[in-house]
Amino acid sequence: MDIWILVLALLVLAIIILLMSLFAKDPTSNASLSKKVEEQGEKIRELQQDINQLNVDPVHKGKIEEDYMEPVTAEDVYFAPENKQETDAEIHETIPEPVNEELAQARINYDVNDRNREDIIRYYSQGYTLKEIENEVDEELVTIQYVIDEYIENR
Repeated sequence: MDIWILVLALLVLAIIILLMSLFAKDPTSNASLSKKVEEQGEKIRELQQDINQLNVDPVHKGKIEEDYMEPVTAEDVYFAPENKQETDAEIHETIPEPVNEELAQARINYDVNDRNREDIIRYYSQGYTLKEIENEVDEELVTIQYVIDEYIENR
């Protein structure tokens, strides 16, 4: 019976210490939180000043600098070179001319057999590029793109 009194006393003591720790304030957390709030406020003020400067500057007013990124076309993505280390000149030489819509429609094989259709969807789901799928399945790129588009629309 004496052991149960000891266990009960320790349990009550543990609960009291737990409650005290929950309600105790950590003085360092308030200081670090205040410091972070001040840093974020300073960053926001700097950004607002930059925005105001752009609005006032007549040279940049209403103008966005576009020299940071080249526009990317669908052909750049679909017919991407295998070697990523190529220069821009080599990339533009390897990308074929855009195919006009009528010619693309004429080359699409709408009668893709079920086996090829399943292979195309499986390779697409595994993250293969169109070129890689073309190497694995005996179909044109436009046909592969058609099957993938059809798959996405009918999901």
